[in-house]
Amino acid sequence: YLCELTDRALPDAEPQPEVFELLLWSLQALILAPDGAALVHSYELRLLAALGYQPVLDRCARTGHELGGEVAWFSPAAGGLVQESERQPGEVALEVSPKAVRALRRLLDPVGYGVDLLQTTIPDDLLPVVRAVNLAQVRYYLETEPKSAEFLAQLRALEGRP
Repeated sequence: YLCELTDRALPDAEPQPEVFELLLWSLQALILAPDGAALVHSYELRLLAALGYQPVLDRCARTGHELGGEVAWFSPAAGGLVQESERQPGEVALEVSPKAVRALRRLLDPVGYGVDLLQTTIPDDLLPVVRAVNLAQVRYYLETEPKSAEFLAQLRALEGRP
């Protein structure tokens, strides 16, 4: 999945050493990690950030106001989280709890990348939201639907995992 995502994200002839290092580290870390979900979702966020699509997770993407402890909405078109009052009519946006916002921030935090991320797990109740937010971004910014994402979803369903 990480390789397919990277392949679809990058132009063929342009070298991207930052993305290569990120991919290499992530693939090596998957071997050591007790739970690879956090690594995969962190990679998705970091890949998008390296391409200039880092989501706004600390304030409203439209107004710049800090988000409190209320539920926010993730809008790929807005570039991140938006307050309830800033949702546009008909806009595709995903409801994100404060706990899920904290999980997304942790996955993107540069301080946590490395050994800390190897020990990070995403609680089962937050996994579907984190996965949906990241997949929405991939679809929006990369204009693609990774085939391996659907395959992994089928495997999770067979195993009874979120």
